Amino acid sequence: MGLPASKEYEVGVAPGRTGSADLAEITRDRKVEARQPYLAAIGDLMCATGASVGRLCGGSQVRARIHYAEAVATAQRLATRARERARCFKQERPLQALGMIAAGAFVCGIALRIWRSRNS
Repeated sequence: MGLPASKEYEVGVAPGRTGSADLAEITRDRKVEARQPYLAAIGDLMCATGASVGRLCGGSQVRARIHYAEAVATAQRLATRARERARCFKQERPLQALGMIAAGAFVCGIALRIWRSRNS
């Protein structure tokens, strides 16, 4: 692409354009073009970081689900064992079980009476 020899051109102004506004536009386009490799590298870095965070969070989520399932299983096992022990205790020592229930009711009654006396 050669320039015609008959025309004179201003210094710093592209052929076919005149004025500082055109120069600013050309400079802006060059700056954008110069930034493209950096912007692409930043985009790649963001993508890789997002993938790493996704893997970390995904792993944490799986571990959380495993621990939750283990906690539920442990709670169910403890509740079943407590229920079985209570059933055996009730069958083997019915008078002691009845005495424990009566003592619990007595203590609850005293606590309720104290609470009512303080709130009146």
